[in-house]
Amino acid sequence: MRRRDILHQNERLRSLARPYDSANNVANKRVLCVDDSKQICAVISQLLEPVEVYPAYTISGALAAASSEKFDLFVIDVYLPDGVGPDLYVQLRENHPETPAIFITTSPDFSSTDVQELGAVDLIRKDSPNFVRDLLAISEKFLGSASYVGRSGTS
Repeated sequence: MRRRDILHQNERLRSLARPYDSANNVANKRVLCVDDSKQICAVISQLLEPVEVYPAYTISGALAAASSEKFDLFVIDVYLPDGVGPDLYVQLRENHPETPAIFITTSPDFSSTDVQELGAVDLIRKDSPNFVRDLLAISEKFLGSASYVGRSGTS
């Protein structure tokens, strides 16, 4: 493929990442991603682009962010350096009762049923080959068609 063709294709793909319309302006949506892995937060931020993803790496960091911002979705790791995600979610719900949550983990100790009993939407396994697909499918329900990856049909 020639350089000019690649540049044209990249521009076309970038245009797909722009919000569809003002009624569903996903660029104004905010996600709080709570995971002790900076890499996981960065990947989630890229996947959900152009949604604004705020990373927090600890429970205390997440609570500080949630005290000053409103979020449209929480993505929470089950195990964090200063506690567990389910306890964090209980605290977040006190001030954000309508904000949905997705839990993410590699731990076999938690199931979808466990997190749904807490009021969360679902649990996604970070080590699953379907992690990207599942994250995009679930987040689209709450954020709209946000992701570049989801709309371009690639992963």
